[in-house]
Parts: sequence; structure tokens; C-alpha cells
Amino acid sequence: MTAVEIPDLTDIRDGLSLRRQVRVVAGERVRRHAASACLLVPLLVLVGAVHAIGMWSFPRWVDDPGTYLSQAWSLQYRHALSPYSYIYDHAPAGWIQLSLWSMLTNGFNRHHSAIGFGNECMLLAKLASCALLFALGRRLQFSRLGAAGAVLLFGLCPLELMYGRWTFLDNLVTPWLLLAFLLAASPRRSISAATGAALSFAMAALTKETALVVLPAFVWAMAQNLDRRNRPQLLAVAGFSGLLLMAMYPLYALYKGELLERPGQNSLLGTAKWQLAERESSGSLLDSSSPTAHMVGQWLGIDRWLLLAGLIAIPIALLGRRLRRGIGADVQTHFLSLFRSRSQAVFRSAAGGSVRQRYYRAHRVEGVGFFLRDAVWI
Repeated sequence: MTAVEIPDLTDIRDGLSLRRQVRVVAGERVRRHAASACLLVPLLVLVGAVHAIGMWSFPRWVDDPGTYLSQAWSLQYRHALSPYSYIYDHAPAGWIQLSLWSMLTNGFNRHHSAIGFGNECMLLAKLASCALLFALGRRLQFSRLGAAGAVLLFGLCPLELMYGRWTFLDNLVTPWLLLAFLLAASPRRSISAATGAALSFAMAALTKETALVVLPAFVWAMAQNLDRRNRPQLLAVAGFSGLLLMAMYPLYALYKGELLERPGQNSLLGTAKWQLAERESSGSLLDSSSPTAHMVGQWLGIDRWLLLAGLIAIPIALLGRRLRRGIGADVQTHFLSLFRSRSQAVFRSAAGGSVRQRYYRAHRVEGVGFFLRDAVWI
């Protein structure tokens, strides 16, 4: 009787050609996300239409969009970070993105003014943010209707419709931050997902340095989704990648000889010192005559209820188990996934009963070993 060798496959797709594997994976993703896509596309059309209608005439023109667009124009046509002396007031990734999009699409020449091109970029950033927000809601185990509600609250908020139309760096930061949190919550917990999350957060910080305010929340999201099997490698690769990308900014200043403060020239540390310590304060929120109180009053006049509801929702969200998974649930998920991932394709083959029994016994012992190891760690 001829012996038949059965390949040790952990997934039936490992025995297929690369082209067939790509087709199988693509088909699975389409079937898995078809319902979400059918809901998301009309949402993006609605949000995009509301944002785009009238964006060339409202709101009024302010100075910051002109500053950032002139810097993007200078990068494209003069190959300089600014049409005047670059003073390191913001990291340059924001207008670099604007300039790259203009290079790809001839953006500055397709509109009557640079402001029109800026409006186009803000619309694209808004749509990207809405799509990422929907995906993040689904990844946090929100229902499709719940994720859609979050998109509508964000996309149709009067305050967002006003500030989201201006060519502000904050509007370019938002999709990068959402992408960072989306990858940080990846169910695969892979090194590639964590590295992508770190690089996305670094891009957000290089687009506008105020994104660093969200760093503690991002670190917490990463820590909540670590897998103990690859934790050291994941932290090393993701942390090094993010820090290396963010280091490009001070390294550029060092290369230009403008890192340290010197009399008579611009410097990165000198501008940071001015912004953090020497710049005139905008006043206290408790002082009714201060610019800060005036600005917050304008925000509340535009959309009082959503801002107040957002503040109330913060402590409520912290109590939600879906938004802060505990270690016990992590161990249960890890223990159950061991058995699911190791008992799929091999048992679909034409193996005999004895082979199945040996396979079950071996991986049952392995699964118990992982579970006991996690229990000891806790």
C-alpha cells in the first residue's frame, strides 16, 4: 500500500498559487465588507455634497490658508519650504502634502485662485477622515448604524463645516490621526500594523506638532492591543520607525545649521522657545475679555449642543468595555484563537482519523501551555 504524504498546511491557501491566493483574499474582503461599503458610499456622497456646496464663498477668507498655500506653491515651483525665510513655525509635512497633490494633478493651475485648490484638498481630507472614522467605529465593535451616526455627527457638524473648509493644517492632521488609531486597534496585532500606526502618528506630528497632545491616548491604544508573543519585536520596530520619521524634522534643521539658537538667524529650538515660553498668551477661559474666551464663545454659538455632548461623552466612553479592553478578555480571545487558527485547513484534507487525533492532542497541549503562561504573567 502506497503511503500518501499530507502537507502540513496551517491554511488551505498556502497550497495555492500566489495569483489564486490574491483572488481568494480579495473575494473574502469584498464579501466581508460589502454591507459596510453599501452604507459608507452614500454617507460619503452626502457629507461631500454638504461640504462642497458653497465652499468657495463660505466662510470668509483668513490669513492662514494663504500662508500654507504659498508655502506649498513655493515648494513646487521654487523648491523651497517657504517663499520667504523659513522660520520653523510649523513642521513642513502639511504643505508638502498639498504640494505633492498639486504636482500630481496640476492643482494650482486648475483653479482661478490658490484658495480654490486649498478647498479641494480640504474636501479630500474630509472624505478620508469620514471613511477612516467609519472603519475605526466598526473596529471598536460599533454597529454599522452606530459608525454611520459618528460619521454624520462629524461630517455635518456646523463647526466642522466652517473650520473644515479653511485650508488649515489641523484638517490634514485628522486623517493621519484616525489612521494611526485604526491601525493601533488592528485585530491582527501584527508588527506591520503597529509600524503603520507609528508612522501615521509621526506624519500627523510632522503635519502639525500639536498632534503630540494626543500621544498619551495613542500609546494607551497601542498598549491595549499588544500581543505578548511579539511584543518586544513590535515595540522595537514600531517605536524606532515612528521616532526615525519624526527625527527627520530636527535632522533637517541640523543639516541647515539652524537647530540651535543663534543671534541673527532662524532656528528650530529658538522658534520652539518663543512659541512655548515667550509668545504672548491668549488669556484664560475664565477671563471674559480674553481671546480664548471669545473664541470658545464663538464655538458654542455655532454648535453648542454637540460640543457639550462631546464633553459629557468622554467619561461615559471610558466606562465602555469595547473602548478599553481588559487583560482578562485579551487572554480569553488569545486562547480561543489558538484553537481556531490551528484547526482549519489540515482537517479538510483526506487525512485519516489517527492523524486528526494526534493533531488535536498536540495543539490542545500547546494551547493550554500558552494559557498557563498568560495566567502566570497576569
